[in-house]
Amino acid sequence: MALLPLCGLVCWASPAQAGPCSDVKNAVYVATTPAAEQYVEKIAQFLQLDDANPLPVIWQVTTSCRAAESVVLDTSPTGPCASGACLKGTAKVWPLDRSPVKTCELDANGTHIHVAVSDVFPASCRKLATKPISGVLDVLGPISPYAMVMSAQATEAAIHAEEAHFVFGEGQMAKVKPWLNDSAVVHLSDQDAGPLLLSPRIKLPIGNWRTGRQVTSPDEVFTSLTMEPATALSILPTTLIDRRRADVRVLGFQSIGQRGAFFPDRKTNTFDKQNVRDGHYPLWGYMHLLMLADPVRPTQALSLAAARVADILSGKEKVAARDTLPMQVTHGFVPQCAMRVAKASDGAPLTPAPAKDACHCWFEKNVQGGLLNCGECKDGMTCSVGTCRRNFCEVD
Repeated sequence: MALLPLCGLVCWASPAQAGPCSDVKNAVYVATTPAAEQYVEKIAQFLQLDDANPLPVIWQVTTSCRAAESVVLDTSPTGPCASGACLKGTAKVWPLDRSPVKTCELDANGTHIHVAVSDVFPASCRKLATKPISGVLDVLGPISPYAMVMSAQATEAAIHAEEAHFVFGEGQMAKVKPWLNDSAVVHLSDQDAGPLLLSPRIKLPIGNWRTGRQVTSPDEVFTSLTMEPATALSILPTTLIDRRRADVRVLGFQSIGQRGAFFPDRKTNTFDKQNVRDGHYPLWGYMHLLMLADPVRPTQALSLAAARVADILSGKEKVAARDTLPMQVTHGFVPQCAMRVAKASDGAPLTPAPAKDACHCWFEKNVQGGLLNCGECKDGMTCSVGTCRRNFCEVD
């Protein structure tokens, strides 16, 4: 393979000075949520290591709804940005010269986004809820769980959906203990997946939330929790929580009509997302990979490079000869093959849905605290019970 000229890709004066992202040629632009940022970054890193077919990826972190809007509202992907479409500001990139990740500046008038990563269905977003969505492909990737959290010093163990309804709907006036300090209830925004996934489960539309101080980053959420350890409350993706278990107390969640509260995991010291996978725990969303469709071939993405990135993120395609399902697990997601339930919208009931090519045993083997009582086999061998997949006898 011919050597890539460094200035053919990026020519920035110094590491401290971010150049225009347009200097990176043939890049795929990705809008991603905080929940998926590290996973997107890892895929971007491997794509620039892929000697057979390297591909630069530029990404910016935003909310689920802002990411969705950047693509869904993009009515002119080759012309000026439509109102609400595209993104501006600082983004990140792994250059193909294999140097460390850099920052770059998106176009001041907006840069078209090829792949939007969102943890909610577009219809859950207020600006998209009443608008027919057409010309957009929605590829479902792995599952992204969310959890209600307090400070590690808090003594509360769980929260009922009815309690959360009044905490976020009426605040301290509802006198729901211990959440009697409105300023200590925080969330990212009403465009963030956390509130949007919680809203239908507590029967409180996002427009009726009267409590919840908005902060701008997950780090601010973690800081806010420590400032009011007895009363602070928030909701975050477990992809972030699981890396900081010592800093927070994950609350069990009891749905309306449910007997007892459930945590995302089987136990508080495991990471197996058992209750997410079997339908006891409803606070989760799919990783939605949104792309503009080709108007001539509406079942295909307008950008083949974007489709490749989406297929890698969803686990349908390898990157640099590496299987991405283990990467999903490493970064805190649940591959669809490890799920036993599904849903048609963010507020829809969870329904039994046996996974195609189930990987329950493989997932348990590869996640911290998983059960290891499945029969092992060499891939392709016959199992006395189940089907041999990924070296385990899987029962669909």
